[in-house]
Amino acid sequence: MRRTLLVLLSLTGCHDVRGGGYDLVIRGGTIVDGTGAPRFAGDLAVTGDRIVAVGHIEGAGRREIDARGLVVAPGFIDMHSHSDLLLLEDGAAQSKIRQGVTTEVLGEGSSEGPFKGKLKPRHAWTTLGGYFEALEKSGTSVNVASYVGQGNVWRCVMGESFERPAPAQIAAMQALVAQAMEDGAFGMSSMVAAPPGLLATTDDLVELCRAVHLYGGIYSSHIRNEGTGVLEAVREAIAIGERAVVPVDIIHLKIADQQYWGRMKEIVALIEDARKRGVLVQANVYPYTRGNNNLDSIVPPWAHEGGTAAMLDRLRAPAERAKIKKDILGGIAGWYNHYTAVGGDWSRMLVNGNLSAKNKAFEGKTRPSRRIASIRCSLRSSSCASVTPGSTCRKHTMGSTGSRASSSVGSASTRAAR
Repeated sequence: MRRTLLVLLSLTGCHDVRGGGYDLVIRGGTIVDGTGAPRFAGDLAVTGDRIVAVGHIEGAGRREIDARGLVVAPGFIDMHSHSDLLLLEDGAAQSKIRQGVTTEVLGEGSSEGPFKGKLKPRHAWTTLGGYFEALEKSGTSVNVASYVGQGNVWRCVMGESFERPAPAQIAAMQALVAQAMEDGAFGMSSMVAAPPGLLATTDDLVELCRAVHLYGGIYSSHIRNEGTGVLEAVREAIAIGERAVVPVDIIHLKIADQQYWGRMKEIVALIEDARKRGVLVQANVYPYTRGNNNLDSIVPPWAHEGGTAAMLDRLRAPAERAKIKKDILGGIAGWYNHYTAVGGDWSRMLVNGNLSAKNKAFEGKTRPSRRIASIRCSLRSSSCASVTPGSTCRKHTMGSTGSRASSSVGSASTRAAR
């Protein structure tokens, strides 16, 4: 396997250079310049913090690296990262830069701003711009771009209510999106498979994206359904971009429900057809067959109204708990349910994350498909509950802060969660 030497700077054009006095010359590597051009053998010269020459370089450098047998390339972009707060804890970002990642793109329905109105601040800042300032002050070795989260904007105006927004409330959300774009947001991201994102209709999302359009931003979406409703969900994402005139990025495109495995060509055709119509739509995928999602994502959407505390109250109430159990086992039309997506097999779900001391023994374990274990959960102590009917827990996506519990769902053919 060819090793890769990553140059964490922008590459200039390729040309022969005579002269010298360079700070650094990387010689004899296979250069992949990131433009889509074919790779080629050559040298690369750096002066200060700039690549000043690429090609056959005769001049000497104060320092030289023999890159024969290696690939020289620009830094990689992690286009779907959850490192928002982790970068404040560890700005060196060693786990990323040692893989060659030099830019992180943050946001999947939530973001580190805004926190206004009915969404109370969690930190010293209240806007996305405030987060950027905190990150700059803290210092980080990577470049950072962030979407504004549609979930943040929605909760600022609507709180934890499941009520439909009035026109004035949609206008207030648009103003929050515009402010975030002014602060430097890359666009708007949504996670419309679970509350609060799923409360937004297609028309709502179009209206919010109209504010994104004014700033030349992008709409990035964890689509509404990655199971048996995946085709319609992809159509919706495309329609939002087409109507609001914004580029669309479909996050971690997949078919997560085993009933639809083998139909990816139909999804690709939807995207290709949209591109032929002039819609700027793309999708990203990952090359592995597992995924993480919040354990409480298996609790049906209606049970989330009022927030986490209200959901836990429902789980404690016998009648409500029985209803939740029924909906998990049987599913709800239009709701992507991890449990039914993996054929109702609990043994294909694995608990992971940093659990509290009392639940530590459950890390890395699955449940036998015929016996459902129940784990008590305390969100305040970042502990975990199994995804059994009648119990719940939250977690972060693998690769983010890792401060809460996770459920990893997988199969031989596809990743069944985020």
